[in-house]
Amino acid sequence: MKYSDPIVNSMASPAAGILYGPLVVCADFAASFGFYHDTIGLATETDGSPPWAEFQSSGVRLVLLEKGFYAKVHGADAPPLDVGPGGTVVFAIQVPDVDAAYRRISDAGRKFFSPPTDRPMMGVRNAILRDPDGNVVEISTKLKGPA
Repeated sequence: MKYSDPIVNSMASPAAGILYGPLVVCADFAASFGFYHDTIGLATETDGSPPWAEFQSSGVRLVLLEKGFYAKVHGADAPPLDVGPGGTVVFAIQVPDVDAAYRRISDAGRKFFSPPTDRPMMGVRNAILRDPDGNVVEISTKLKGPA
């Protein structure tokens, strides 16, 4: 199906660009890095020093960028970033065992909005929490099919 919007159609061409990955502008870089690296367990080749870190898994990237650095780079052209927690973006992270991850993360003092719950319509068992900047994070494990 081809969209009738010429802007959308022009973006779909191979020359238009590629999706690099979400960029999280962090109010507290160290807390965000620790959350994604130590708490969630995502791998990175960076050492956790601000202003930037990149996590990559199965061809998907998640980039963290220190808020002060972002503002400095963009100056007066920087869009407002304080729109409140929650937004419409959910970071979906698959883990080998969502129940074990839930216990480990809860034991580390993190609060969840929902405990591990089977979501057959999505084909996953998931639990939902927020990162240090208020972004929604879903950790999940694929449900196993019938035996």
